[in-house]
Amino acid sequence: MTNISRTILNTQLFLPDPMRLNTYNWEVYKIAIHALCHANHLQEHLERHAHADGPCAHEDDLRKWDEDDQLCKALIVLNIQPELLGRACKIREAYHSKDRGAAYLWELVNGCEGYFSGPACKKRREAC
Repeated sequence: MTNISRTILNTQLFLPDPMRLNTYNWEVYKIAIHALCHANHLQEHLERHAHADGPCAHEDDLRKWDEDDQLCKALIVLNIQPELLGRACKIREAYHSKDRGAAYLWELVNGCEGYFSGPACKKRREAC
């Protein structure tokens, strides 16, 4: 397999500010993350758990899967507003975990939908 180096530009990592996850735009964020992952050929990482059903046949494929999965995790986390990410320890832990892939992280983020919205939001220290 040929080793292809990928150059990532900031514009490929960050959504415009109104599309980054905040307390009122879950649907926009989800659509935007899917589009961003699709543009970077990572859409499969949102749905498929790494190694769950043997997506990689060769060592090079496995390494590429892991690298792409890390990139997908970065796309998810870098596009969450800091004030929300600061209160979501499970999401931060999943991002840093070597054992948890992008699909797991995406499930956590989706499981938090609606948690930060509403008047009680500012009273919560920790979420999800």
